[in-house]
Amino acid sequence: MKHLKPTFILAAAALIGGVGMAQAVDLRLAHGSPRGHPNYTHADMLAGAIKENSNGDVNITVYGDRQLGDDRDMIQLVSSGTVDMGYASSVNFPLILNKVAFDALQLPGLVPTYDDLAKMLVSPPAIKMLDSLEDANLKGLCFSEGGQRHFLNRNGPIKSVEDFKGLKTRIVPIPLHKEIWQKLGANPIGVPYGEVYTAMQTKVIDGVEFNISSIAADKVYENANYVTLTGHYFWPGLFFMNKEKYDSLTPEEQKAIVDTCRELTPEFVMQTKGEEAKQIKILEDAGVEISEFPDRENLLAATEPVFEAWSAKDPLIGEYIEEAKKLNP
Repeated sequence: MKHLKPTFILAAAALIGGVGMAQAVDLRLAHGSPRGHPNYTHADMLAGAIKENSNGDVNITVYGDRQLGDDRDMIQLVSSGTVDMGYASSVNFPLILNKVAFDALQLPGLVPTYDDLAKMLVSPPAIKMLDSLEDANLKGLCFSEGGQRHFLNRNGPIKSVEDFKGLKTRIVPIPLHKEIWQKLGANPIGVPYGEVYTAMQTKVIDGVEFNISSIAADKVYENANYVTLTGHYFWPGLFFMNKEKYDSLTPEEQKAIVDTCRELTPEFVMQTKGEEAKQIKILEDAGVEISEFPDRENLLAATEPVFEAWSAKDPLIGEYIEEAKKLNP
């Protein structure tokens, strides 16, 4: 009997051992949200659900709290393939990729409640926005929600649109937000997220439009004691994946990732709603004065010209507006 060569034996063993044993896919998902923020929770929820729904075939390791970079970094890292998956706030996509359609998600007052948002973020126009990222080598997976935006002010509660006039207000420095706050009469100032606490402390700004979780987590209320629940717009973000990496997966793996993400979207939104209620209680216990905003009608009237101006920038914005109007005819 001839002796088989060692290399042949090893090759045969590898072939036999591989039959019926598919390799699990290991992916890295990165985001910049701090521990305790809704988006941090959502990333962990997504990783766990995808592993379960793929029967363990897709394993995702999450790197949060800016371990691999902030929102702006995520778009570049995932597009280049340095990181497989990422999460970033929607405000970054018009700014970095010129995807103006995403501005529709923050038109003031268009989507008034979390329940409405849970429907809108899985609507056909929203899915079209996700699909529009493919030419940037990104596969848009689904949306999440970081928290409705309200107004923190050191001078007192905001009782009317008139109270915004002249206020040095921190904004994310994008054209849409600048236009909105100028229409309300404020003096919008672009301040990086990490510098908001100091800017309020040194009176560089009088107020900030922020979500409740950020006000609580970053303790900005230590320098400003009045929160008005203006609810002027939400703060959606999205999970996305390197398109080439996505295309390399099996159809079953792709389906497990996309279907799981989109099925979780309403749950992400409602989880943030519940978290906001808890954070409001924390702020109240810390001595922060929480007020409702009685002048919403005038806020919407003052910002109405923004709708017409932005609808002309991308047809998808008009589609999103029309879809939202169906919810509250």
